Amino acid sequence: MIAKSTFEFLSELRDNNYREWFNANKARYEAARDDAIAFAEQLREEIHAFDPEIALDYPVKRSMFRIYRDTRFSRNKDPYKTHFGIVLNDNGSVKNPLASYYINIGPGDSYVASGCYCPDPQLLKLLRDAFDLDWELFEEEVLGDKMFMKYIGGLSREERMLKRVPNGYPKDSPAAEYLKLTSFYGYANIDDRTMLGPDGIKKALTLCHALRPLKEFLNRAIRYDG
Repeated sequence: MIAKSTFEFLSELRDNNYREWFNANKARYEAARDDAIAFAEQLREEIHAFDPEIALDYPVKRSMFRIYRDTRFSRNKDPYKTHFGIVLNDNGSVKNPLASYYINIGPGDSYVASGCYCPDPQLLKLLRDAFDLDWELFEEEVLGDKMFMKYIGGLSREERMLKRVPNGYPKDSPAAEYLKLTSFYGYANIDDRTMLGPDGIKKALTLCHALRPLKEFLNRAIRYDG
């Protein structure tokens, strides 16, 4: 389970998001970071049992996103993120183009996700082609998967969507609503009580299991192109 002190640190960071406070609480940050890494290490071992593609031969620390925010092009100039984000995949790289499992750990902001977030134009076209050409396979393997529909329910519509089917694809395609997406991912939240309790790993593992069909559909398209 995630330690209560980890969420306490992140909550206080949210209210004190400036360098002087962070530097004065550096030891608390390191303890919270290590706690999140330990959670992800255990989760990775459990995932590997049903998805051997998730490798065990790299340090999970390498798969954690930096807590320091890039504020160059953002109106929000807070220097620190108030959550921990970790990817679990075949090589531990946060820049891996393949769909990975992603765990977000933070008070009121914990969730598990998988997919391709804001892919570059080349990858975006590749994935749209997959939905257009392999729609029946997507319906069968992903939308037809009981766990995926029960726990995830579909792909996220939170990112910017096109109003029309993009040029080059049939306007009446059965995949029309998916062709309008600019990101392809699914996710589900985990409430704080669960994350801080003994069922945190179990819940995260269930969601990863539910997301596997989507991950495999996307990665099949990416690998086929490569």
